[in-house]
This record gives sequence, C-alpha cells and structure tokens, in this order.
Amino acid sequence: MRELFRGLIEADKELPRTMVIAQLHWRRLAAPAHYEQVKQKREWYETTLARGETELRAVLKALAPTKLPIAPKLSVHPVVIPKQVTPWHIFSRVEILDFVTEVKDENSIHQQEKAVVPGCLVLERLYQYITVELGETVDTMSVRFRRPTFVDEMVSIIEERSCIQGYTAERTVFTCTWS
Repeated sequence: MRELFRGLIEADKELPRTMVIAQLHWRRLAAPAHYEQVKQKREWYETTLARGETELRAVLKALAPTKLPIAPKLSVHPVVIPKQVTPWHIFSRVEILDFVTEVKDENSIHQQEKAVVPGCLVLERLYQYITVELGETVDTMSVRFRRPTFVDEMVSIIEERSCIQGYTAERTVFTCTWS
C-alpha cells in the first residue's frame, strides 16, 4: 500500500498544499497496471492511480489556509457515541512521523504539535485490522473521513458486517466499508 501512497503524494505534488482527504477507495485489480489521473472540479480533486495489482482513488478538498485543522474541536451538533464501541488504536507522534517520512508526505498538518493523522495511515491500519484481526479477505475498501483524527486520540470502533464506524471523544471520524 505504501507504494500507492507515495504515488499519490507524487501525483498531487503540484496541487494546493491546503488539501485534505475526504475519501479513499482502494481495490485489487484483475491484472497489473500502472497509471495515474488527476481531475478537478472547483475545490474538489480526484486522483486515481494504479501500481501493480492495486488501485487507489483519493477524493481531496482544497481548504482555505485558515480552515486547516489545527486541533480537535467539539462537534457543534451533538453526536451520540454508541455504548458498544471498542477501543481500537491511538496514533502516536512517532507512528505518524515514521509514516509521513516513508511516503514523503510533507503536508504540515501531519507535522504540527497536534498532528492530524494521515488518511492513508488510517486506511492502512484499517486494512491490517480487517485482514489480520478479523481474518477477512479484502478486494475493495472505502473510507469516508468525516472529521480529522489527531495524534494521541483514542479511536474507538463499531464493526458490523462489512462496515466500521470510527469515533474519537465526541466525534464520528470515519466510515469504512469493504468487500
């Protein structure tokens, strides 16, 4: 997966530096391929690339510099976190910095004091959880990010069938589906 993530960073090098990932879609391909494509529609960008037998599509949104996430915020709309959530993962500063160094992601929001966890790192950890912990085969996987996850926040999850809802404190942070 990290080869795809490095390819995504390289393909998006000329895009605005104030981008955040809204969605990631990963899938296995029937045959090896190598391609990349970047599309833009107003402030939204879509980058699709393939490396070997896998493809990654990222939907990104360009934000004004003043809108970049710098610290966790409480939701203005009350969110009821289900009682049956299971503690899943805390992304440490070392884990985040090791990841962004390896994939060459220089986005400052991943290196600030209250670093935002890279969406690709969340996707990678979810893939590992589904394939190793749950023992499932994954051919396609999608993650929709609702709010950023920050360094040292406990991410709790609810897994039901082929869907995982992720939560931190009082916020829903992602929805992951797979087949």
